Amino acid sequence: MPHVRSQIVAAGAARITGLPASGNNVFVQRKYPAGRNRLPALLVYRGGEASQPSEMGASPREVERTFDWHIEAIAEGDDAEDILDDILAVSVEAAIAADRTLGGIARETMLVSTEPGPASDRQGEKAIATLRMTFRSFYLTTDLDPTTAT
Repeated sequence: MPHVRSQIVAAGAARITGLPASGNNVFVQRKYPAGRNRLPALLVYRGGEASQPSEMGASPREVERTFDWHIEAIAEGDDAEDILDDILAVSVEAAIAADRTLGGIARETMLVSTEPGPASDRQGEKAIATLRMTFRSFYLTTDLDPTTAT
């Protein structure tokens, strides 16, 4: 079974797959979608994690974990930035907020930052814009089993 971090990323991707603006153009652990014909798209990938035992002593002991993960929205066209802010960001935030436990894996998940990326504007091509949303999930495991959320 995969680490709970991977389960969180997979659950987040499942929550945003099928949204009206991006459809099934959701890619996990991928830097770029498979071509411009797959835009708008959402990329889901891992960030950093901090952990600490909730108690000292012998194993098994509970470990409190804080995990950041990212959803990057990509759109193209003259209205790409509006699509990102007004359509994709709104629908992604609502989809994640509708189940902040991500199916019971996390204790809580919340949006902690949103950063627009630089828009590309190559001569003769449609502009591409990006928006990166960072979510933070809080979860517990034991030190002997990082594959099971407790």
